Amino acid sequence: MYLELETLLKNHSPEFLIKELVENNCPDDYNPLDYVQDIVKPLAVSKLNTILKDCSCCEISQYNIKTLFKGTGYEPILVIGESALIGQSNNSFPFTDTEEEDMLNKVFNAYGIDISKLAFINTVNCCCARTKSDGTLQKRAPTQQETDECKTYLDYVIRTLSPKMILLIGNISLNTFKKDTIFKMHGKQFCIKDIPAFAIYTPSYFLEMKDIKSDSSIEQDKLDFTEDIKNIFLWFNETYPEENIFINDNIKQYM
Repeated sequence: MYLELETLLKNHSPEFLIKELVENNCPDDYNPLDYVQDIVKPLAVSKLNTILKDCSCCEISQYNIKTLFKGTGYEPILVIGESALIGQSNNSFPFTDTEEEDMLNKVFNAYGIDISKLAFINTVNCCCARTKSDGTLQKRAPTQQETDECKTYLDYVIRTLSPKMILLIGNISLNTFKKDTIFKMHGKQFCIKDIPAFAIYTPSYFLEMKDIKSDSSIEQDKLDFTEDIKNIFLWFNETYPEENIFINDNIKQYM
């Protein structure tokens, strides 16, 4: 068997072998291009994360706080956060081990959303920060160069995954694809490369505004945040019921 395989590899080009693989295994009702794309998704994810780990395009890579793509490549929903957060471990995943993750998971779990159906990546994969006089880091908005450099990775992920929905978390993520404000666009549907997309507040916003805005104003924004998530995933469930995005009936008590 191994000799036959070795002979086959020696006598035929990779293109021929791929064509043979597709012809012999692709279901009759399956587009051959889609079939090839699906079987190489894990490889594409692995390659992306290798590139992200080695990326040093921007000065902020020096902080060694970087997030990678989280997912298998087969998730139907792509979640795009803003950037790596101060305090995260290097080469972790968006929101991992942060207050923001706790806030997101609290809402997802309350509604019974199957988190395994979500893939995650950040708009800027490094931590956007400046060094203060005391040596600590202070969060800042990403520069245009930083978002432009990482936009290449976002385009790669969207093209490779072909998700059924994109969820943008925060104003920075929104503005990478649509020049508008999160205050106006939260919860509203638009399209990114013909894919349905929605934007919601980032949990970081509530943490940063708690000493600036009134309690009543923050509570209203949090209500919008939870209602947006509920309505977005109800829309997804109605549009793509075969994905079984809810793992239980918790959502019914909020309808």
